[in-house]
Amino acid sequence: EQQVLTENDLPFEFMLNALRLTSGVPAKLFSERTGLSLEALEPVMGFAKEKKLMIDDENILCATEAGQRFLNDLIGLFLPNK
Repeated sequence: EQQVLTENDLPFEFMLNALRLTSGVPAKLFSERTGLSLEALEPVMGFAKEKKLMIDDENILCATEAGQRFLNDLIGLFLPNK
């Protein structure tokens, strides 16, 4: 089955793939792949960094060691509100 993603779905779908990579991805890749500003990840990304689930670096999107342990919970934060 194929489904067309909406703009609201893009942050979750991107982060679903990006956060699984233990070395993370360059933050600029988000805009390049989705066409959205990095601001589309806020305030969720800020919350994840505050809870030490993502590293606090503006140049990379990466889960911390704790974020990797609780990866499903971390990725779930980016689910779109429908």
